[in-house]
Amino acid sequence: MHKEHCLSANSSLFLYLLEPPFTSALMILLQSAVPPVTAIPVVVEKEGGKRDAVNQFLFTSALFALVTIPMAMFLLGKLYPGQF
Repeated sequence: MHKEHCLSANSSLFLYLLEPPFTSALMILLQSAVPPVTAIPVVVEKEGGKRDAVNQFLFTSALFALVTIPMAMFLLGKLYPGQF
């Protein structure tokens, strides 16, 4: 499991337990659900790392985001009915 998916799961648990205001919950959820910064391959290459591996990770993360972000928004709608 990728690190950002663990963060998203932790954020979802945080939202479920503490029930912050909807706008705060939405911002927390979106920040934890988006793919990582796309400038990372440049930094990795500059430091002598494997840029191809990082690019593959970013691509995979973007594909997972196509499913996980709508799913997270659906769950947020269940926690805050009538807000969307």
